[in-house]
Amino acid sequence: MEQSNASRRPSNFNFCLNSWCILIYIFTFVVLVPGQAPVVAEINPVGSKECKFSWAPIPPEHHKGILLGYRIVYYANGSVENSNFTVDASTNRRIPVDNLRPYTFYFLKVAGFTSKGEGNYSDPVGCQTYEDGKFLLWCWEIYVQLNQSNIEINLTSHHYDNEKDGICGTRWNIK
Repeated sequence: MEQSNASRRPSNFNFCLNSWCILIYIFTFVVLVPGQAPVVAEINPVGSKECKFSWAPIPPEHHKGILLGYRIVYYANGSVENSNFTVDASTNRRIPVDNLRPYTFYFLKVAGFTSKGEGNYSDPVGCQTYEDGKFLLWCWEIYVQLNQSNIEINLTSHHYDNEKDGICGTRWNIK
């Protein structure tokens, strides 16, 4: 049998003063660690000491509380030591990871965290930084000129030099 609203007696806390009563409901919000790891979207070397790292956000239904940020862990291949840093949850999720060693293979992974702690980490992904000095672009120009009695060959090497921040070249002339 259904009771009317006026005759219901709530089982929570009642506070009455004279003929006025206030019903107090207490809601608890259980905070847990995120229930899903972020998915790494991309990782690319940018130079000899930096990689760009990006990931997809943890879907809101897996936050299990207020998502405060992400922890990025990275370590060189074969190393037992790792480095890490945190970024705020509202931060752009495409960030540089810098101060790396040249021509070194690194593994990176990311996890979300709430006030209760870190959730699961993503699967590690790898990135190899470029060599110090010359990288990205190597090309050769070969120019052959035939005269009546001479053959002239010009070889030119071009490369991008990140220390000089520009295109450098070397030219050989063979007659």
